[in-house]
Amino acid sequence: VFAAKTAGDFDASFRQISTIIDASDEDLAGFKAAILDYAQGSTQPLEQITTALGNAIGSGVDWSKSLELIGKAEKLAVATRSDLDSTTKVLVSTLNSYGLQIGEAGKVSDLFFKIIDEGDISMGDLANSFAKVAPIAKISGVSLEEVGAAIATLTASGIKPAESIEYLRGAISNIISP
Repeated sequence: VFAAKTAGDFDASFRQISTIIDASDEDLAGFKAAILDYAQGSTQPLEQITTALGNAIGSGVDWSKSLELIGKAEKLAVATRSDLDSTTKVLVSTLNSYGLQIGEAGKVSDLFFKIIDEGDISMGDLANSFAKVAPIAKISGVSLEEVGAAIATLTASGIKPAESIEYLRGAISNIISP
C-alpha cells in the first residue's frame, strides 16, 4: 500500500513539474528516470526532492541541470541540518541575483556553510533572509563573499540574524542613494 501511494504521489508531482518543462516525451521520461535514480542514493525523501525540483525549475533553473543543483542543495541541507527545499531556494535565489551558473552552486553552498560556521546564524535564518540583501548587494557591486563576511561578523557579535541582514541591506542602500 505504501509503495503504491508513494508511486502515485511521485507520478502526480512529476506531472506537475512536467507542465513547466519544455521537453519532448522522451526527454521527460529520461528525466523522470533520473529523478528516481537520484532518489535511490539520496538522504532525502522522494517527496522533498520533487518539491525542491519543482521550485528550482519554477525559479528559472534549466530542468536538465536541476538534479545537479539539488545534489549541491542536499549536501548543504545535510551539513547544516536543514531541509532540502530551503537550501534549494536560497541557492537558486542567490545564483539568480548574482547571475551565476548552476556549476557555481557548490561554491555558493560552501560560502553559506562558512557564514553559518563563522557567524551565529542557522541555515533557516539565512534561507529566510538572504534574498533580501543579495539583489541590492549585486547591483551595488558588493561581492557575495563580502556579504557573507558581513553577515557572519554581525551575527557573531550578537546581532540577531534578521537584524544583521536588514542592517546590511540598509547600509548598502544608503551607499547607493544616501
